[in-house]
Amino acid sequence: MEKQLLTETGYNALKKELLYLKEKRWKEVSKKVQESRNFCDFKKDPEYQISVDEFATIKKKIIDLEYIIKQAKIIKNTNIREVGIGSIVTVKEVTEKYEMQLKIVSSAESYLSENYISDESPIGKSLIGHKLNDNVVVMTPSGMMHLLITEIQ
Repeated sequence: MEKQLLTETGYNALKKELLYLKEKRWKEVSKKVQESRNFCDFKKDPEYQISVDEFATIKKKIIDLEYIIKQAKIIKNTNIREVGIGSIVTVKEVTEKYEMQLKIVSSAESYLSENYISDESPIGKSLIGHKLNDNVVVMTPSGMMHLLITEIQ
């Protein structure tokens, strides 16, 4: 079994999501499936099938989260000289002249909307191990990026 590296924040967020799914969503969807079952022709009722599909999706998500949490190894990145999982990195895109701040996290806790990027993503992989003021060339699906590391936290 391979350990799943997680930041403490990510670990706590996954535990909170698991608790929500088990305590609230599971019960809501179970009730919905039961109600649909009581009032439908199983072969002709799309509402029933939607409920069953949602139930299966939640069940899979619970199993996945339990596995990740069981395999978790919480890491604390105390090295601010080098980019690693848990680092908050400010980079400047040299060609386009814009800056962005990214938090490098494991794939289990990456959320692009919050600028959390996976250590397995093209940008994450490329930044890991680099130091302040390093120039990093990243090949992404949308093309090449030239990044300058301006801050590591």
